[in-house]
Amino acid sequence: MKTINISLTLFLIFFSTLSFAQNELDAYRHSQTQLRGSARMLGMGGAYSAAGADIGATTLNPASLGLFRSSAFTLTPTFSLGTVEGQFINQAQNGRSNYFGIPNWGMAFTTVNYYDEESKRKSGKKIKSYSFAFGHNQTENYHSNSLVQDAFNEFSSITNNFAEQAQGIPFSELENLDSRAGLALRSLMIEVIADRFDSVDYYGAADRGMINQTVQIEETGKRNEWFAGIGANMNDKFFIGASINLERLRYEQRFDFAEEDVNEMYEFLDNQENNGFPLEIPFVRLIATDTFSTSGLGFGATVGLIYRPIDQVRLSFSAQTPTIYTLTDRFDNIFTTVIQTTTGTEELQEIPLAEGEFNYNLTTPFRATGGLMILIKKYGFISADVEYVDYSSSRLSSTETNVNNPGFVSFSEENAAILNDYTSTVNIRIGGEARFDMFRLRLGAARYGSGLSNDLRQYLDDTDLETIRTIDNNRIFLTGGIGIRQRNFFADVSLVNMRQQNKVTPYTLDNPDAFQPTFVTTRITNNISGTIGFLF
Repeated sequence: MKTINISLTLFLIFFSTLSFAQNELDAYRHSQTQLRGSARMLGMGGAYSAAGADIGATTLNPASLGLFRSSAFTLTPTFSLGTVEGQFINQAQNGRSNYFGIPNWGMAFTTVNYYDEESKRKSGKKIKSYSFAFGHNQTENYHSNSLVQDAFNEFSSITNNFAEQAQGIPFSELENLDSRAGLALRSLMIEVIADRFDSVDYYGAADRGMINQTVQIEETGKRNEWFAGIGANMNDKFFIGASINLERLRYEQRFDFAEEDVNEMYEFLDNQENNGFPLEIPFVRLIATDTFSTSGLGFGATVGLIYRPIDQVRLSFSAQTPTIYTLTDRFDNIFTTVIQTTTGTEELQEIPLAEGEFNYNLTTPFRATGGLMILIKKYGFISADVEYVDYSSSRLSSTETNVNNPGFVSFSEENAAILNDYTSTVNIRIGGEARFDMFRLRLGAARYGSGLSNDLRQYLDDTDLETIRTIDNNRIFLTGGIGIRQRNFFADVSLVNMRQQNKVTPYTLDNPDAFQPTFVTTRITNNISGTIGFLF
């Protein structure tokens, strides 16, 4: 067994195809959001920017705090059931991932100036009440597990990609180079053509395809926000508020990609000349295991307004500043190759000497939200939100400000790709609540538009190699819930179903006509949330 260091440069080149590393795909991943808040909000499809009086809505629209009439405490545990339907070449398979946590909790302290204590009449003060609140929301849950086994690839191999990385580097240099290509060479995933010490041409161990491929992606982590906000009631017409938000991000991914010579093709070709093609490597099986994690903190703020022209109607507007993160990426990998020998099989393994690490900044997009709520007498209300977000405004930057420092990275190519590949979109939320004495019934739906360009969402159908298909990268939410309301206590339960398609290209090849398989996943989650709350 040998140990090596990984070159950061080649690491970035390769992993950009796998959605790892510090690139534009990370900017998109960490800018997306899910429905957040209490079970009441979730049951209504998250359409709560104009409804108000819910602690979970503080970072959606802090003017919500101006509608409180008493202090409150809420707690919302959630159980998530996740399924990922994976499709890769000629195979389809489901992976599962479950999660339990407490994504929402908070406290609000309210001071009411609404009545003059001596006369018990409405006070003449312009500020009728104000509330201060602090708490926690989970803005994203990354937990996912996707797997497809034994997909037969007739045309290409991941070792073709390794060989392309090695092209032009003399064998005598590459075998000692601390790079991913050097790792592949020493584990016999690639080999040289012709004279080995002077050669700069390489081919992959499974150069001709005809292999089974297995891909598995396991993701864990979450993105949380801790907030502190204040809101005020101005003459029962205007409600204003602001919040500051501290966000913590933790994301982990393990990518396993395996290839196997199930037809013993490469064992047969070993030590045989094939029309001038170089000797084959007696390849049996390979496994490339890559682990990657991101962690860090971010800061942002939200301001909001709710206007009540008449008692039955509320209009709202809120704006959330970009969140500025300082992040650290850590990465590691292991290559394992099994080859056929005269005495049986032999396993070769290469691992890095030390874990790689990289620090950088991420700025997420600005968001603006408009909302409408209509009261239907004592029977309930309906509510709708429209949120604008421009994913092309995300930016990556170096933590090192001195351009002459070796640690400085301009991220010019990544930011250019963000401008070119990402777009603005609109998120729509709609929901309603019906009241039956102390009982509540809620329904809702939401559509979070994809920020990916049409080109990024397209892929070649693996079954016929002629049809171009497009993934539905929109996040679709269907929600429902029930609840009870008492004078000093309330309880709610909600169910949120979310669906979204994504795609990953496990490896890319320089030849535009070469077959590059696409791993298409449909992520489906069902979140069951329950909120208990106390008014005091």
